[in-house]
Amino acid sequence: MMIWEINVVAVVAATVWSAIVGFIGYGLLFMKPWAKYTGVDANDTTGMWGKMMKEQFWNIIGITAFYYILKQIAIIDSINISLFTLIWIFWLAFMVPPIMSSNIWEKKHCNLWFINMFGSLAYIMAAWIVLSYWL
Repeated sequence: MMIWEINVVAVVAATVWSAIVGFIGYGLLFMKPWAKYTGVDANDTTGMWGKMMKEQFWNIIGITAFYYILKQIAIIDSINISLFTLIWIFWLAFMVPPIMSSNIWEKKHCNLWFINMFGSLAYIMAAWIVLSYWL
């Protein structure tokens, strides 16, 4: 068995779906408060395409690793934990602390923390929904 058997279609689909969820959250629902709390001008889109492509590159790497981890855990039958519960544990352990610490360190408004927390949860849940189809 190969260690790195990665379903490229699943990873690309999860990345696209997560980008759509991110656009809905940060672009449509919370654009104005997010821009206000980060100090970004929401009307100035100069250079946004390049920034978005860099972010999507890292999203592909992250979702590839996420897919691999989920696949390995799904293979192990002795674990008595659902993948959904694992997503919550992953989010609480690896997503919440860095976002919280960066908000505290950069002295950002607590509302930005909530926007980013639920944004990261929506992102990871969107990826999980798509990837679980292929597991």
